[in-house]
Amino acid sequence: MWSYCTTAYNETRAMVFDSADSYTGEHVRDFLGLPGEGCWHGSLICDDFSGDKTCFAMGVTEARCFEHVRCKVHELWADYQSTVGERALRFFISLYDIQKHALRHPHSRKG
Repeated sequence: MWSYCTTAYNETRAMVFDSADSYTGEHVRDFLGLPGEGCWHGSLICDDFSGDKTCFAMGVTEARCFEHVRCKVHELWADYQSTVGERALRFFISLYDIQKHALRHPHSRKG
């Protein structure tokens, strides 16, 4: 199952769930019309799935899934009691607080 959605900054609010018979990058490229004239251009949030790499070579901007990074940092802290991991987790909490504020107030700006 693949999911696609617009962002909070797009006036068109949409989410699409696309069922596929396998887990290959071909499905993403087909859905986005890649390659091709008039194909979709934008940022693709992903988890380092190898099938997405071809999309990036076709002009799609790669945006990593921050939650996957946070999970690796949590493992570092939980498995090794890493003080660096603990500090990084506090940083993630701060970033999530900023994100929550931005999503609640998308047109507000501070300072």
